Amino acid sequence: MISYAGRTALRTLFLLVCVLVLAPVSSKDASGYVVPPEQLLKFMAENVVGFETLGIAWEQSTGEEETGEAPVLVEVWFRSYDDYSARHREGPAWEGRTGPGAGFLELFCGKRHRTERFLAGKGVDLDTSAYTRLDTTVAYRIGRDMPDDPVILLEKSRFIPLLLRFEPEHGRGREILEIRFQDYRRVGDGWFPHEILYRAASGVTGSYTVLDVRPNEPGPPRVPSVERSKGGEAVTGGESERLERVIRAFEERYGDR
Repeated sequence: MISYAGRTALRTLFLLVCVLVLAPVSSKDASGYVVPPEQLLKFMAENVVGFETLGIAWEQSTGEEETGEAPVLVEVWFRSYDDYSARHREGPAWEGRTGPGAGFLELFCGKRHRTERFLAGKGVDLDTSAYTRLDTTVAYRIGRDMPDDPVILLEKSRFIPLLLRFEPEHGRGREILEIRFQDYRRVGDGWFPHEILYRAASGVTGSYTVLDVRPNEPGPPRVPSVERSKGGEAVTGGESERLERVIRAFEERYGDR
């Protein structure tokens, strides 16, 4: 007959064997778990800057450096992906230049349902998520794992957008466009990229370098004043001072071109 001490030792040994056998399985299952897309987008909405409206000053540079074109300073006022205005200081915005526009700013509105609608409209499969990498950065992928399928990549540590790939509505054939978001900085309580790169399958490339970010900008600067910008639109004294600061910084950088 086995003594009480012997039974206790056998029971302990049995439990230890179970732990050793099951641990690799449990570890594998845990490492394979991926946060569902709706939860990823919820975390993203909580970490980006968030806004009702957004004012931005950025400079757009094209990839055609051999033409000698200097970057264009652009003022953007954004409410939603289909409701925004843009201008540069010497005429209509983006005149003669190809780019993705500003609709992608919807990703930073801080509202999950709006972001879901935007991504669904771009063809991103919102039922699929997985781990991936962008260069050396570990990321979550929302969308199918095919080279030309629409997809968004989120940085694993902060849940912020790293890359958006989609087919533009007015693209020619399978004109796939990729937008990369870099140089994130704190704006208020959230993150916002200050370098935005774009690349199309046709070879069109360019970048937006953000100079100024103003969450909840009340509206485009169109109130009457005797002073006008070089683009011809009226600006107030406060707006004029802000624009002049941005323009001075822009000219200090590119004035000799």
